[in-house]
Amino acid sequence: MLKFEKWPWFVDHAVRNLVHEDFVDAQGVLNRKLLGAIWPEKKPELKTSIIEFLDAFDHYMSHFLSNAELRQSFLCRDLTYKRVRNNPDYYKFKENEARWSDINFLLLCNYTNKLNAFASAVRKFSNPMYFRISGKFLIEDKQGYRFGGENTIIRPQ
Repeated sequence: MLKFEKWPWFVDHAVRNLVHEDFVDAQGVLNRKLLGAIWPEKKPELKTSIIEFLDAFDHYMSHFLSNAELRQSFLCRDLTYKRVRNNPDYYKFKENEARWSDINFLLLCNYTNKLNAFASAVRKFSNPMYFRISGKFLIEDKQGYRFGGENTIIRPQ
């Protein structure tokens, strides 16, 4: 559903404010599963990590969708303000778009942190090999969209 095995593909697009429509569908499905979950009493740390990572994904997606439009099968920043000829509010919209993009990145970092905590809890309580080979989930900006044109890999703290 969240295609963790394709994390590098997802995150490289996400840092550039591109999200495939499948992740929008996943948001609704995961919210329903979270509301209907029956939690094991003996593993509260696992429960907490699941809830926190799903909440972080939900916050990221909800904010992303607040200023996104669908183009082909990807959602991207809403640029309708650029299509209005002589838009008197052009610079206001452009500033709002930049703020929206910065908040997206911060929420993506938080989601990545919570995802790493979730993977660690799964390794501790359920499957010691869960994403052990590929390691931590990182944020890679291959095109340098956020980091001055430089290919950058970070592990958000």
